[in-house]
Amino acid sequence: MILPKISKILISSSDVILDPKQSHKSNSLSLQKNQVVEAKVLKKMDSSLTELSMLGKRVIAKTYVPLKEGDQIQLQNASSDTKNVFKLISQTQSNTTESTTLWLKQGVCLRPYETLLSLFEKFNSAGQVSSPKLKAALLGIERLQTLLRKLALDSPIPDSSYVKRLIEGSGLLWENKLNQMIGNIGKFDTVTQKEWVNNDIKAQLLQMLNEVHDVEDQDISLIQEALESLEKYQVVTKYQSDSTRRFLFPLPFLSMNQIQLGQLFIDLGKQPNEDTPRTERMVRIAFLLEMSELGKIRANFSLLKKQIQGYFEVTSSEIATYIQESLTMLNSRLEQQGFHPTRIECQIVDDEILANASFVDELIDNPMGVLNVLI
Repeated sequence: MILPKISKILISSSDVILDPKQSHKSNSLSLQKNQVVEAKVLKKMDSSLTELSMLGKRVIAKTYVPLKEGDQIQLQNASSDTKNVFKLISQTQSNTTESTTLWLKQGVCLRPYETLLSLFEKFNSAGQVSSPKLKAALLGIERLQTLLRKLALDSPIPDSSYVKRLIEGSGLLWENKLNQMIGNIGKFDTVTQKEWVNNDIKAQLLQMLNEVHDVEDQDISLIQEALESLEKYQVVTKYQSDSTRRFLFPLPFLSMNQIQLGQLFIDLGKQPNEDTPRTERMVRIAFLLEMSELGKIRANFSLLKKQIQGYFEVTSSEIATYIQESLTMLNSRLEQQGFHPTRIECQIVDDEILANASFVDELIDNPMGVLNVLI
């Protein structure tokens, strides 16, 4: 058996210390020294503060143990006077953590769009159909293709609103839009409602399923498959937002007028203090594309206080030269938008590295190769 290499070792105390400001709550727990109690992680507030449910009470605890929302933990009371200090003796991941980790490894973040492309390919080659229901499905698929093309990265002109449009149209926020419409009945005109439906992938999938729900056709099942994988992706995105603040989005782009899929990775870093200005938060953005003429390209950038640094990775010296010659223009465009590029370069890597490249492992909070040591 080959064990994975350890690339990082994290050492932290197993102490879990209740917030002294909540001493009235901890004193009311009536615990003896060395008594073991169970607790549930309700919310990760920042890198060190966690809200727990313990013996029917909500308490704030300080700990550097890597806990996640939903985890079940066992704590041993380590003090006989203040009852504020506990030792972590066991930790069980929540079902949500296990499910999302499994789905991430199965590629759930990219699956909805991959299924859509398979759907487009099958129906574009279907030819004439006689069933009115299938004709309705074809019209729906045409609408989806048009929408995905609108969301695809295509223009060489800088578009600062692109990521926002991509996320808003991805279907991830459809329920949020419904809540707005329901909560403001009478304030949304019919034109706005139609615009929201026509520009949201999940809304389009739901509309198509309603039109063809009683059609027995094997290819129609791809519509249901796309919707189910999108809903799993919504669960994963919500979990990542609450726990790791890291996100992976399918990145549609046009290459030779064909829709291709890349990956867009965003890491918002640790949960900042509420009074921390946005400009002082470190953000990492990376993308992975496979271009018809340039091959696979991976880029990693970090942004802090309007300063940008990063690098491109390619597999040949010819492509590296082409990108190096384009960096002056890239730096100029970034400066025009108010950013300050400090160092952007291009590196050549082995074909195998980019052939198997994915950001999935970076999404998982405790990837293989990281050893957590509690003392």
